[in-house]
Amino acid sequence: MILIPHIQHLEKARKFPGGTVLFPAGKNDGMLILLRGTATVQNVDPWGKFTDVAHIEQGGYFGEYSLLLGEASRSQLVADGEVIVLPVERSKLSDFIQKETQVVQQFLEEMARRAFSSAAKALETTPGSLAAEASLLPPEAKTENYLTIEAPAQPAAAPAAVRTADKGEVGFETPLTEPREKLFPPGHGYGDFVIDHDKPAMLMDKGYTCPFCGHAFRTLRVKKSKLSVSREDDDMRIYYKDVEPMHYDVVTCPSCLYSASEDMFADAIKTNKATLLPLLDTYQKDVAIGLGTARDPYTIFAGFYLAIICAPKCFPRPLLLVARLLVQLSRLYADSNENAMERYIQQQALNTYLEAFQKYDIDKNQSQQIAIMIGEMYIKLGDYAEARKFFFRAKTEFNLRADMTKHANKRIDDIRELAPALVEN
Repeated sequence: MILIPHIQHLEKARKFPGGTVLFPAGKNDGMLILLRGTATVQNVDPWGKFTDVAHIEQGGYFGEYSLLLGEASRSQLVADGEVIVLPVERSKLSDFIQKETQVVQQFLEEMARRAFSSAAKALETTPGSLAAEASLLPPEAKTENYLTIEAPAQPAAAPAAVRTADKGEVGFETPLTEPREKLFPPGHGYGDFVIDHDKPAMLMDKGYTCPFCGHAFRTLRVKKSKLSVSREDDDMRIYYKDVEPMHYDVVTCPSCLYSASEDMFADAIKTNKATLLPLLDTYQKDVAIGLGTARDPYTIFAGFYLAIICAPKCFPRPLLLVARLLVQLSRLYADSNENAMERYIQQQALNTYLEAFQKYDIDKNQSQQIAIMIGEMYIKLGDYAEARKFFFRAKTEFNLRADMTKHANKRIDDIRELAPALVEN
């Protein structure tokens, strides 16, 4: 147990309402210290059902294996009522150790007592052991006035996220823009997702005011002037040195969960406030957005899914915005090596772009770029014939930008090598 008066640096403490998932299943990059209130530990079975297994009180902590070993948790921590927590990030652990020597000592002593107790129990249940004669017992704790907290259940091994992809179930039946019970679709995961937090010079702390609930908050943004291109893929995805801007592209209000791309956040149409906020409120108990000194995978993916839900209710011609968000989301799944989810989201992005082409009067400049994006998605989905059609449209019907026309010609040549049976019209 952590003695709260010994904590010196409380500037990163965060308040959450009751029912908030404070520490989601699958998180593997930090720990929480409960400064005020109580929370419940819930284990999840392979079918996604959560069961209460323990309770954490003030001074308790959760996620120590995630902090120290980078192990993803199969358990989640849910606030019983309003709570205040102090996150300890794995990427900032050395700084925390230097600043909070007393807290770290208490934490290590508690971990040692748990390990010693586990070893004693193992010896007592081992046939032929000398545990009785050895009287192996953990050392007594220092006499301080605090409650004993039941330790949270932590499995020896856990998947990176709660998943159903292995059973072949991926994605929602309803459109991603529609209200639904769960924010993340079946099959969602981010097992190999990597975030580079070691380049603070690339980031800045920026303030925002939510256009819907008026909540003022601050979160991290990328300094675009510092970006340096590393390479560009055939599908026009640009990779940057030092930092991935997509990780910081979506801004989410921590109060009402309104989300949008950073360049659109303040421009939302507010006439749908009466329908948007109740819709977002249905996700409050399942979503805990992190706004601290580093982004975590959960926050990044949640932000994109929330922005996809918000777009049709907040902006004109939302299909183009949703399609762009879906393309980015598919790339995040690609970075996570979640192939089934990547393909599912690519199909959603393709369908959305095709629908936008039918519904909107799009200028030639934008049409050329969209035609190329559609062609790229058809290639990824293995439909080379349709891909070639849209690249051909990009270089003839929408021929406006020389760089885009050059890209379309190159991809037509690539398709000719990939699928030589195709014959140009």
